[in-house]
Amino acid sequence: MDTLEKFIHKAVLVFTIEKPSDFIPLMDSTVCHATTCTKAKLTLDSTTPGVSYDPETEVVSVTKKAWLEFSVAPDTSQNSQNKCPLLYHVVGMSFKGDGHDKVGLKAFPIQIIHNHIIEVGNKNHKLRMVIVKDADPAHDDFDFLLLIQRSSDGAIGAIDPKIVNVT
Repeated sequence: MDTLEKFIHKAVLVFTIEKPSDFIPLMDSTVCHATTCTKAKLTLDSTTPGVSYDPETEVVSVTKKAWLEFSVAPDTSQNSQNKCPLLYHVVGMSFKGDGHDKVGLKAFPIQIIHNHIIEVGNKNHKLRMVIVKDADPAHDDFDFLLLIQRSSDGAIGAIDPKIVNVT
């Protein structure tokens, strides 16, 4: 990361899957995946310049270069002393862009998957998150999905982060 990139602000986006039944595995053949994603509630660090969230429409708007950090909160509702919390690890993102940057390599030039240690029930657990650099909010329009993996069985799901680059 060069010196200038250190001065780009970071927005922290944390998704919460409120019920385990809201998780929709991509390999579930009973689900049509064209319109169905895992339902998750978003919490955004709203102090980041150039990044805002409208809870009514559930859309995140980006108007300036920013680091976007995505993670999913652990589900501790069924946690007991003998059980591990249900974790959802972010394992990547998929992009579909308009124009000449179909897979987001210019608009999102840096994508980092990072293991973070969290403490739940006095035990440390690793939680994987992804950090991307939204290098040019004016560059193309993108549909993208946050790919997540459930710790209990390794199933892969997707969350639509509903992010709009505003020019």
